[in-house]
Order: sequence, then structure tokens, then C-alpha cells
Amino acid sequence: MVRVLELFAGIGACSKALARLGIEHEIVDAVEIDKYAIRSFNAIHGTNFEPQDITQWNKDLDVDLIMHGSPCQDFSVAGLNKGGDKGSGTRSSLMYETLRIVEKLKPKYVYGRTSRTYSPRNIATTLTLISRQWTSLATTLSIKF
Repeated sequence: MVRVLELFAGIGACSKALARLGIEHEIVDAVEIDKYAIRSFNAIHGTNFEPQDITQWNKDLDVDLIMHGSPCQDFSVAGLNKGGDKGSGTRSSLMYETLRIVEKLKPKYVYGRTSRTYSPRNIATTLTLISRQWTSLATTLSIKF
């Protein structure tokens, strides 16, 4: 059984994909700040998680897989192209919280989902930095656009 932590969980699309693929898993925690999204998550998955702020999340859990879909509006061609530099305060810079949690929990795998509408000038440098950091953590990384 795969033990899953879903960050920026929304309604749980990543966990639902595991179920649809027939992958036996246990959702050990779902981190989502939006109270309506986590209510939907709970209804879909039969769980009882509370809203959580990822910047305050600091649990010690045993997980095999961290799945995340951090906010990408600041990279998007439809957005304001503010980028996601660490410490910038943009919503997209919250992806560094995933790195913090990956470093702490050391899962076997990390899966990230994101938008196809990234602005090339903002995402290339950031994705390169993120990929290097994940690689340095010796974690298998998969990014899906």
C-alpha cells in the first residue's frame, strides 16, 4: 500500500487518479487551505481532513509519495507573470514549501502537476532550480504539464 501526502490538495484529483488507476493507497494527510475545497476532498475520498496552511505544516509522517499541485497563476501567460522566486511572496513561490516538506519527510517519490500555460520567461529558471533541489534530495521526481 502506498502512503500518500497530498499537498495543495484541492478536491483530491491526484489521489482520485491513483484510485482510478487501481493503485492501492492510503491518504495520510491532505494539505489544503481552502475550506470548501477540503470539504469536497473529504466528500470525494471519505476522509475528515481540516483546512491546513502549508506554510505552517510541520508533521512527522511516514509517506511513500508526495503529490502536489502548487499554485501556478504567477507563471501563467494568463496571469501577471510575477514568477515564483523563493521569498517573493507570490502564490507560485509556495512550491518551495513542497521542497521543505520533501526534505523533512524524504519520500520515495514526488509527483507534481501544473499548468500547460506557463510563461517561458518565468518558469524555465524556477523549474531548473526546483529540479536541482529535488534531485539533491535523492527523490524520484515527476512533473506533469
